[in-house]
Amino acid sequence: MSDSLIALAYYSIPITLVYFVRQRQDVPFDWIFLMFSAFIVACGTTHVMEVWTLWYPTYWLSGLLKAITALVSVYTAMALVPLVPKAIALPSPAQLEATNQELRQQITQRQQVENALQLVNEELETRVKNRTLELAQINEELKTEIAERKRVESELRTSEARFRAIFNSAAVGIAQVDTDGRWLLVNQKLCDIVGYTSEELQSRTFQDITYPDDLDPDLEYVHRILAGEIQTYSMDKRYIRKNSSLVWINLTGSLVREPNGKPKYFIAVIQDINERKRSQDIQLKMQERLQTLSSKLIEAQEVERRRLAHELHDEIGQALTAVKINLQTLQHSSNVNKTELPLQESIDIVEVSLQQVRSLSLDLRPSLLDDLGLVVALRWYIDRQTQRAGIIGEFVSKPLKTKLSPNLETTCFRIVQEALTNIVRHAKAQRVTVELWQQETQLHLIIRDDGIGFDVYAAREKATKGESLGLLGMEERVLLIGGQIEMKSVHQHGTEIHAILPLCEN
Repeated sequence: MSDSLIALAYYSIPITLVYFVRQRQDVPFDWIFLMFSAFIVACGTTHVMEVWTLWYPTYWLSGLLKAITALVSVYTAMALVPLVPKAIALPSPAQLEATNQELRQQITQRQQVENALQLVNEELETRVKNRTLELAQINEELKTEIAERKRVESELRTSEARFRAIFNSAAVGIAQVDTDGRWLLVNQKLCDIVGYTSEELQSRTFQDITYPDDLDPDLEYVHRILAGEIQTYSMDKRYIRKNSSLVWINLTGSLVREPNGKPKYFIAVIQDINERKRSQDIQLKMQERLQTLSSKLIEAQEVERRRLAHELHDEIGQALTAVKINLQTLQHSSNVNKTELPLQESIDIVEVSLQQVRSLSLDLRPSLLDDLGLVVALRWYIDRQTQRAGIIGEFVSKPLKTKLSPNLETTCFRIVQEALTNIVRHAKAQRVTVELWQQETQLHLIIRDDGIGFDVYAAREKATKGESLGLLGMEERVLLIGGQIEMKSVHQHGTEIHAILPLCEN
């Protein structure tokens, strides 16, 4: 029974080994498993023979099987001896696990490298694509720039041709002048103005043909424009023509600079103003004559007013006074009642006439102005006029350090006289103030009211048309002695007249 069980166990082991070898064909030395299987089968067969010989004594078969088992065992043992070192050299499970782990790490690293390479490759492809697009865009820009440059060059050629045409046919002289004054390029009009040919001008400087008295102001402008203080300048000056005659010109100069700011050359525009200057000289002389005549006229008016005032006061006034005295004497000495009423009426008429003569005399030329001076005359006149008009009048004056000339006193008095007349007639003012003071070499006179105001510009327009000469007369008087007058008026807020007069008359 034991031998049967042993035999059964021996037969099951080879079956398991053969199954294992067939399932794991990658196992090294699979033939040794087959040798072990044959050895175990042989051993199991010997146990079966033990059971057989127990019932059937065929010992020769049992011996044969044992001999075969011995051969298989010896052969297996002999084959196993050289196989042991090789089997020992096989890696252990830990080593296999470590090797597998290392392989997995290498695989992971390789995948990472491959991914990085893929990213680099994609980035490189993107860069190449972008660079290709950039190159294409740059190529298009270059084409556009080339086309634009060609267009600009064409426009420059057209502009240059247009400039040449304008330069040569301009109605004014045009020139390019070097910073040292040499003529670089001149047009025909400039040659006509100065009488030189272009070659003759280009061998000279502008200093050579400038009138000596006009050279320093011109050079001063040149220095200022080179220093960057001004951008352009304009002046009237004289050139010396080739025939030695003088010609008046208007010069406008500007500076052309290099991109780095360094001066390159001047552009000069020269206009012949000889005829204009001649006309201005004639006009100036005529104006001087008119001013002289106007001054003489005003002086004659004042002399005539002084004479009339003197005659009214001294001649007619005295005569009326004498008549009044005689009538009064006759009234007191007569006993005839019938003559009393006509005599009284005659006395009253003479009294009114006498007052009118005195008033007219004072209006024409107050004797106070000649006897006691401007300040006293103004104070008296302002009080008299404002009391008559029923407005508040104020005169403010600081002591004058300089004795005023009769002409200056007359001018100030007439300005105040005209201003107060206008205020009383038109301003509807409640208050008027007159101020007089001296500041260094100037005399200041201000007349200020709180009336309804007026349009200064419109009043001047009327004066030029002969409709209202009051303002024009004031301005003319001030200008004749070299002074200034300013009029400011605001609707419903009054008017201010400010005259500034020189103490030394021009």
